[in-house]
Amino acid sequence: MARGPALAPVQVDAAEVTTMLLSGGTTSMSKLIPRTHRDYVLNARLCGQAAGFNENTVFMAILPLGHNYNLASPGILGAFDAGGTVVLAPSTDTTEVFRLVEAEKVSVIAAVVPLISAWLGSAEPDQFDVSSLQVVQNGGARLAPELRQRLMSRFHCKPQEIYGTAEGLINMTFSLGFD
Repeated sequence: MARGPALAPVQVDAAEVTTMLLSGGTTSMSKLIPRTHRDYVLNARLCGQAAGFNENTVFMAILPLGHNYNLASPGILGAFDAGGTVVLAPSTDTTEVFRLVEAEKVSVIAAVVPLISAWLGSAEPDQFDVSSLQVVQNGGARLAPELRQRLMSRFHCKPQEIYGTAEGLINMTFSLGFD
């Protein structure tokens, strides 16, 4: 097969806007938040370090890819920055999610309370080998202590709370590094 011409290298100004994120609109009307290459890479890198991401991390993205939590808190970009692998789930269907955990040896999932609650209330995950799963991240709302305990007992993983804004402020609990 013949290859086309190579693409010319692109010069990127780190101070230029790389993406526009939609704010959550919790305090007023939603707005677009400009994020520069420099601040967005730093956001993903530091969140990835706090999450313990490394080259062995297999991160599963379930939620919308354009959301800051899934994209760079630490998300997809944090996994790539650490040399890890990203698995994109085609849906939030419990069977599909845990089929991918088994098949791809997923170590980290970014989730939210309703998904975690559904997983804990379903027998479907028991059909799959989830021994690779080390951390289930939770964002958006606090994971109740009872759910946190059930998550740890059932999946033998650590929960990690992540809260942030499209503007760049991210708050996380630490997770220990992966081996």
